[in-house]
Amino acid sequence: EDMIINLSRIFRKSLNWSGEIIKLSEEIEFTTCYLEIQKSRFADKVNYFIDIPLEFMSCSIPKLTIQPLVENSIKHGLENKWNSGCVKVSAY
Repeated sequence: EDMIINLSRIFRKSLNWSGEIIKLSEEIEFTTCYLEIQKSRFADKVNYFIDIPLEFMSCSIPKLTIQPLVENSIKHGLENKWNSGCVKVSAY
């Protein structure tokens, strides 16, 4: 059920995004939905931690800046590992 909810959020966000620049908070929300789907897929193998100060969340960034990096880290760094791993997204 959670996977379907997160997938629907990703689809909805993808369809409703206009322009190329978004708030960091929107990108983090999108990335968190993606990470939750991967956690459901890989169970305890994938963990994540997001460490971004609240004052940064209103910053403008190009859309799909963080999520593809997270996707690559899972695909090329964690997917083929036997043990678990953690993805950390931080800003300072």
